[in-house]
Amino acid sequence: MSVTDLFADDAVHRGPDGVIRIGRAALLEFYEGVLTNGALDMAVGTSAAEGNRVIFELVSRQACDDADPATAVDVITVNDDGKIQDFTVFYRPDGS
Repeated sequence: MSVTDLFADDAVHRGPDGVIRIGRAALLEFYEGVLTNGALDMAVGTSAAEGNRVIFELVSRQACDDADPATAVDVITVNDDGKIQDFTVFYRPDGS
């Protein structure tokens, strides 16, 4: 199984780098780049869900710097097939 199996074929990903990626091929390229150095050590913080939308905080368990912010907030919308249709990531660099 690939991480992209979680996404709809025409999923939209708005990354923390400001790039909008559309479709599984673009998402695969993004995640291969992110995971080049191995799995990230992150924990889920606060989360909330309503209907087909969820928002959650990811908190790094590693020391942070400008290249690796301490916290990200992700907003995900899931389609009727249970696949991620829309995924937006916001960084909160200082973790506050």
